[in-house]
Amino acid sequence: MQPPTILRERRNDYATSPTLATARASGVVAPPKNLLNCYEILNASALSQPVNIYRVEFSDPAEQTHETRGRAKQIIWDLRKEYRIHWRGYGFVVDLNRWDVAVPASWKLPAPVTTPEHRVTLSRSFEAKPTDPEGRAIITGIVREAIKKHLLTLA
Repeated sequence: MQPPTILRERRNDYATSPTLATARASGVVAPPKNLLNCYEILNASALSQPVNIYRVEFSDPAEQTHETRGRAKQIIWDLRKEYRIHWRGYGFVVDLNRWDVAVPASWKLPAPVTTPEHRVTLSRSFEAKPTDPEGRAIITGIVREAIKKHLLTLA
């Protein structure tokens, strides 16, 4: 049995747009700087994902900035390596703000983790759904990371 289709390629109408036809007639045609392909999500309800939200707090509150969100994600990836026997399967780490990151619900810390540099605690668990704003941000992050991973494997 084939898995359900969640993405359908959209037709790119750029080549038939009136603006391009006018540009061709005038002899001035420049390709766009960025050309993106789009996919329509056919069954968005199939994208729900149970998640755990972990709070990563740095010991120095001044370090808890937008720029250090990547560091918070790396702390979670490092914990995955440490707890790999418990944190199995496909994984993702989506940063939600300066403190919180979403991971699969199957990734459970046995207890809060405290080091001299940071503290990681379970904030909450829930089912991320594209119908609520917080869930949509998580689903978008999961899809974004999956597309990046896919494109990197093509390079």
